[in-house]
Amino acid sequence: MKKRFFGFLVLWLAVPAAAGAGIMLLWNLLFPAIFGLTVISYCQGLGLFLLCQLLCGGFIFGLIGMAMMFGHHHASDGHRAIHDHWHNMSREERREFINRRMGFRGPSFGGGVDGTAESGMDAKRCGADGEAR
Repeated sequence: MKKRFFGFLVLWLAVPAAAGAGIMLLWNLLFPAIFGLTVISYCQGLGLFLLCQLLCGGFIFGLIGMAMMFGHHHASDGHRAIHDHWHNMSREERREFINRRMGFRGPSFGGGVDGTAESGMDAKRCGADGEAR
């Protein structure tokens, strides 16, 4: 457990350090030549990374935190139960579930009243005799 925590601590420090260096290098290669801006230091690159993390919801830190909570390749028990339940459903049960979730009130998802694919827009364009309007 201590080894795993230490690994995530190193990762938590290494990702911002590498991102700050990458931002600094890309900025210094592109922006002065294209826009005539000044070059930035490593600390300014790291600051830009941290500012973007704060403004955009902390994507990188969120991923690291999720990995720390759930482990690298282990799905939580709740996810596994939902996954197993979905794969044990019949095709009709899945359609009913999707229809309930999406709030459909018309023909079922994926087929018309008689099970054909003629539903929705195609059914509205055709008259009772099947001819297009």
